[in-house]
Amino acid sequence: MSTTYKGPNRIKMYLQDKGVKDQWIQRALKIYTYDQQLETARTVVNKNDRVDRDSIQMRKKKHTDRLTRQGFTFDVIQEALAQFDWDRSDETVALEKIAEKQLRKLQRKYEGRELEQRFTQQLMQRGFQYQEIQAYLNKQTDMEE
Repeated sequence: MSTTYKGPNRIKMYLQDKGVKDQWIQRALKIYTYDQQLETARTVVNKNDRVDRDSIQMRKKKHTDRLTRQGFTFDVIQEALAQFDWDRSDETVALEKIAEKQLRKLQRKYEGRELEQRFTQQLMQRGFQYQEIQAYLNKQTDMEE
């Protein structure tokens, strides 16, 4: 508990693999309180958050997957993510960075309406909101004119 960022489920599996009896495992896990689990989960989220690469939705999904693999319960994960500071300005930076790259890539193959549709589709798959994508496209067309 104190040396690694593992949740109770992962600790339980580890102790079972080592041959520890279930009664001792249950006693040991009672020591790992909900507050301690929450603090550990928040530490993992803070440590592994990559601001400039993904939308907030994708970042939340990645954190949920990581914490689930590390053995935390869904309640702890949801509360840790709810307490994390999700800054919308970071998402705007990520959108611009990813959008520029996708636009350059798609402009080689497509143009006009098809380019816009494919561009929007790819960014929505990455978790960005439709309104944000359209605002970016409008900004790009204003700059070109």
